[in-house]
Amino acid sequence: MKAKMLESESDIALGDLPAPALETLERQAAGGKIKKLTREKENGQTIYEAMVRRGDDRDEVEVDENGRVLSLEKKGGREKTNDEGDE
Repeated sequence: MKAKMLESESDIALGDLPAPALETLERQAAGGKIKKLTREKENGQTIYEAMVRRGDDRDEVEVDENGRVLSLEKKGGREKTNDEGDE
């Protein structure tokens, strides 16, 4: 098992993304909003990570420069509070 080596990480704007990565992230957002975007360098590879919000749901998506999805992690919606739905 090879360990990931993070070389650098920085926040970026949507306009800084390569076109294929932007297209993939917009497709993954599917009407939601891309809230946070970072560029990471891991083992010499550039990876773009975005936090996508759709209503109460949020996902974390990683893509490479060519727009290939490397990982998709569903973070879920908001937690119930004040005994919502427990009647």
